[in-house]
Amino acid sequence: MKLYNSKIIDNSFTNTKVRLKNLLKSYGYSVTSEMNIHKELRKLDIKHRKYVVIGVSRPSFIYELLRMDDKIGTLLPFNILLQEINPNTVEILIVNVEFTLASLKSVHVNDLATVINEELNEILESL
Repeated sequence: MKLYNSKIIDNSFTNTKVRLKNLLKSYGYSVTSEMNIHKELRKLDIKHRKYVVIGVSRPSFIYELLRMDDKIGTLLPFNILLQEINPNTVEILIVNVEFTLASLKSVHVNDLATVINEELNEILESL
């Protein structure tokens, strides 16, 4: 089992990010955090390609997960990485939620993780 699923697409970084956020919203996901790693590295005078980590959640799934394990917050949100390969090519990596939550060893958590993973992978394939 891999830690993430990925896809490389021919599009600009900005267009990819906007399209991703719109797709997430259409599936009921919220963007809970966004880390612009390339901007943080500038503070150290390090130039790096565009590299953004987007944390996402879906309130109904979070509620269900919290009911199963009140420590689930240590594994949230679910991360999506966008990194610019070149000005017209972007790699998108989506965390494998089943892999992330497997350590909880709960059939109910694993079942929900499968559903979340399937949805996030549908979004990935739609890009």
